[in-house]
Amino acid sequence: MKKPKILVIEDEVNVLKAIKNKLELSGYHVIEATNGAEGLAALDKKPDFILLDLYLPHMDGLEFLEQIKKRPAYKDIPIAIVTVSRGKAEIAETIAGSNVVAFFIKSDVRLNEIVEKIKEILSQKT
Repeated sequence: MKKPKILVIEDEVNVLKAIKNKLELSGYHVIEATNGAEGLAALDKKPDFILLDLYLPHMDGLEFLEQIKKRPAYKDIPIAIVTVSRGKAEIAETIAGSNVVAFFIKSDVRLNEIVEKIKEILSQKT
């Protein structure tokens, strides 16, 4: 059975490594990107799920969401936002019409909770 592919778009190297390690230990293949532009390029690898930080260099997470909405081949990939401080209400307009299925504030969530949510969402897709 092939491992589900998770695209992690995160610019903080230590956070990216921690997420990658946790996901790989949980049986996922991780595709890394450190900004939204790299994330868009990585869509060619056909991820099953996207974990997206909002505060990113070069192209932030909100611009990534806008871009992915314009690409029909990728618009159904479930996306979880993991951010420092922006509330869901602040970005409601941008996430409308996208496939954002979960929203986490970094300081309020543990990696285990993120992995469990990914498992839950991917199990609903099959």
